[in-house]
Amino acid sequence: MSVQDRIRQQVTDNNIILFMKGTPQFPQCGFSGKSVQLLQACGAKFASVNVLADPEIREGIKEFSNWPTIPQLYIKGQFIGGCDIITELYQKGELQKLVTGAQGSILAVPGRSRGNDVQYPGCPSWRPDFFRAKVFSSTYPRLAQLWTNS
Repeated sequence: MSVQDRIRQQVTDNNIILFMKGTPQFPQCGFSGKSVQLLQACGAKFASVNVLADPEIREGIKEFSNWPTIPQLYIKGQFIGGCDIITELYQKGELQKLVTGAQGSILAVPGRSRGNDVQYPGCPSWRPDFFRAKVFSSTYPRLAQLWTNS
C-alpha cells in the first residue's frame, strides 16, 4: 500500500484525525500542542498520527493535502487546515460545530454518507471550495484566492 493510500485510509476511517508532531499526550511542537488543546476544549474524540515516527507520512501528508505545514486536521474526510485555521475556527465557534457534527454523525461527506450532506451556514450545498474561501477570506485573502483557483 502506498503512503498516499495509507493516509487516505486513515483520513476516511476516522471522523476526526490530526496529523501532528508528537502525540496528544506529548506534543513535540507548540502548534501541535495548541491544536490538541483546542480539539480537547471542544470535547473532540480524535485519532492522531505522529508524523515524526514515520518520515514517509510526514512528507506524504503535505502532498496529500497540498498544504506545507503540520499539524493538519481532517474532519469527516475533509481537510480543515493547520493550527492557525483551527484557532480561527475555534474563536468563531465553528470548530465546536464541526466537532459536534462529526461526533454526532450530523456531518457526512458525500460518498461516505451516514446522514445528510454537510451543511455550513451560508453554504447552500457541500462545496469545499466555498467553505475554504469563506473561512480564509477574512484573514487569508490571498490564500483563499489561490486555493479556490486551484
